[in-house]
Amino acid sequence: MALTVIYAWSGGAYSGGTTPPTAAQMNQPGGVSTLITATINMLDADTTGTITHNFGHSSLGVSNQWPLIGWYFTTAGTAWPELTFNPSASNPGNALTVGKVSGSGTGFTANIWLMRPHTLIE
Repeated sequence: MALTVIYAWSGGAYSGGTTPPTAAQMNQPGGVSTLITATINMLDADTTGTITHNFGHSSLGVSNQWPLIGWYFTTAGTAWPELTFNPSASNPGNALTVGKVSGSGTGFTANIWLMRPHTLIE
């Protein structure tokens, strides 16, 4: 089983589903959708998964390491895995790849928030 993601965001008043926001929902006039929260779950055998945010960052935004990411474990295995967050190779402006090593006790559940800086910065 791969990474399981439960999304929530403010602009679309959407909470609690596995379907990521669309580009249209994340790029509404006025830029109200600047934050996505996600609850992610990875099993011991999982090594990568994708979180789709559809912020539409330019290559400059990706090189500035956007979106801003914060996270914490809500349930961690006995091995406390080290996580990596990188722009998705196939869609760097709209998705992140989450990585970890596989092994006994590395499964976890975590809350993650992705924040898009104001468009005047990008």
